[in-house]
Amino acid sequence: MRSSLYKFILAAAFIVTTAVYWPGLSGAFLFDDYPNIVDNHGVQPDEVSVPSLVRAALSSPSSEFKRPLASVVSIRTG
Repeated sequence: MRSSLYKFILAAAFIVTTAVYWPGLSGAFLFDDYPNIVDNHGVQPDEVSVPSLVRAALSSPSSEFKRPLASVVSIRTG
């Protein structure tokens, strides 16, 4: 019974997260997106593997926070 509850909560969290971020996937790049994502060659990995995706996600020079979600999304859309 508990595992069903956890699966439901995980699925609900995934659906809510997808619904929140979906409109931004088709939006234009704004403000500091060009130097941190568009012109960042670290976001353009040569291969698809977990280590290369982690490097790409953490390649933003913007700050110590590295903007991993924006970088990973730009791999898919860029």
